[in-house]
Amino acid sequence: MAIGKKLKTLRKQNGLTQNKVADDLMIGRRTYWGYEANKPSPTSETLERMSKYFHVTSSYILGESQMDSDDYLLALSGKNLTELTEDQKAAVKNVIETFLKQNESKGK
Repeated sequence: MAIGKKLKTLRKQNGLTQNKVADDLMIGRRTYWGYEANKPSPTSETLERMSKYFHVTSSYILGESQMDSDDYLLALSGKNLTELTEDQKAAVKNVIETFLKQNESKGK
């Protein structure tokens, strides 16, 4: 998948507009639009900022790797946590803490 298509998919998965992403990344709107249209490719610095913004690796955006489970969890965690209630957030936190404790007790 081309860089532009990955960026567009990530943006839409997060319910963002091109304008919002461009503003958040402090790049021109036309520049970001160009990235999604594959003309031109982002600089390595911009690519790194985008990977942090979308909570994925730059390799994923470049199409060099698939999103592994860690990338997916990171992307998901940055996506819509604000839409969860405080009780739901607490439940998610408890599940993660439980798994981490289980792994510690197994010596992993």
